[in-house]
This record gives sequence, structure tokens and C-alpha cells, in this order.
Amino acid sequence: MLSERILHQTSQQVSDLLGLHFPKSRWSDLSRGLIAAAKDLGLGNNLEYINIWFDGRTFTPDEL
Repeated sequence: MLSERILHQTSQQVSDLLGLHFPKSRWSDLSRGLIAAAKDLGLGNNLEYINIWFDGRTFTPDEL
């Protein structure tokens, strides 16, 4: 699973940009979606690398 910090940051961005809410109780859903998106972007499935890539990243609406 991705780090809590990554999930918190990303859930805030998803909420702000798309109006979709992922409270902490749904972070496992968000994590699965982010890991799947990372694979689609060619980042593989190494959670350590994915955590580094997502850390502090600001997403555009198109990326989300």
C-alpha cells in the first residue's frame, strides 16, 4: 500500500479537482487505483518507487 502521506495528499487533490472524496476508510480503494495508474504510466509495481514518484506531486485534472 502507498504511504499515508501520499494517500492523504492525493485524496485532497482528487477532492479539490474532481469532487471525489476518499476518506481514510477508502484509502485502500485509492491506493489500488493509484498503483494501477502507475503501472499504466510505465512505473511498474515497485511500491517504493511509486511512493517516491507520487510524493509532493501536483496533478492536473487530465492526469487525474
